This record gives sequence, C-alpha cells and structure tokens, in this order.
Amino acid sequence: MPLTTAMTPAKIVEVVSHMNVVEMMMAMQKMRARRTPSQQAHVTKYQR
Repeated sequence: MPLTTAMTPAKIVEVVSHMNVVEMMMAMQKMRARRTPSQQAHVTKYQR
C-alpha cells in the first residue's frame, strides 16, 4: 500500500528528515485505520 503517489522516494526522505519525533507520531496517528469513519462535515440534521 503506497503512502502517497505525489512524492518520489527522495522527496519523502527529505520531508521526513525535517520532522521531529512528535510530528512523526502525530502523522502516524492520523494515518491509522479507524473503526468508524470520522465526520468530514458539519452535521445539521441527524436522522436515525
């Protein structure tokens, strides 16, 4: 599974080399699979 198709391997290395440990942990947290998808938009009317 590719992480991105927009960057070459050399560009990925360059970007990651500028990140600190906390930024890497936050990025991994954002990429993890969720049990239920998060809300992407504001919900104005909730129906069951």
